[in-house]
Amino acid sequence: MVYPNPSISEFNVKTEYKGKMDINFISLDTEYKKLITSISSEEKVNIENIPKGNYWIIITIEGDTVYKTRWVKNE
Repeated sequence: MVYPNPSISEFNVKTEYKGKMDINFISLDTEYKKLITSISSEEKVNIENIPKGNYWIIITIEGDTVYKTRWVKNE
């Protein structure tokens, strides 16, 4: 689960998985992409440097997609 949505400066990731995960941000508006590696099952993710817009957030564990959602970054 990723919340809040939309977000301004950070969002929370909460899962039942206890290992490390990767988060991919893929913009629906531009060609912006960002990968954040090795987050834990309950973590705040700083998004201040990510441009305003609409994104896919894709969470992967060992290369397998386990969560995908549309997300909005506001300013």
